[in-house]
Amino acid sequence: MSQDVRLEECSAPALLDVALTTRLRLQVSPWQDGHGGVGYAVHEAGAFPRRPVWETFLFLEEGADSIALHPFPAEDPQTPGHGDSTDLVMTIAAGVQDLAQMLLWEHGKDATWPSCPAHPGGHALRVLSRRMSWSMNNGVPVVGEDSGANWTCPEGDFRTPIGTL
Repeated sequence: MSQDVRLEECSAPALLDVALTTRLRLQVSPWQDGHGGVGYAVHEAGAFPRRPVWETFLFLEEGADSIALHPFPAEDPQTPGHGDSTDLVMTIAAGVQDLAQMLLWEHGKDATWPSCPAHPGGHALRVLSRRMSWSMNNGVPVVGEDSGANWTCPEGDFRTPIGTL
């Protein structure tokens, strides 16, 4: 699968969520960066990013216009979950969330995005970090995973797959 197809497929769920729940239109684009470690940038649709930053507070200090993402790693059979589609969806969703919250705040809107339906007005949902477990099956190590790419209530009262808000 080409990197462009992979980028499109892994970006679609979070971009759909932000489009359906806000008036924001975001996209993820490749970023050619020889030294800063940036591989992709989350930015407003129709405006090519000029200065991706790693943290949203740099939007205020540097006037940045996009969130930086590291280059997508290749899948590694020795490290289950690293670089697979679920990992990329979660990485992109975290960047989309950061940018959406900053843009909503800049426009004077409630920046609690995505808002937790179990606690309206209380807090934003979070991208769930994977929880991996290891076990042995007939002498062979087996990796178990109890999560996919989900938006999750930090108090544990709600969970939904990214792309279904």
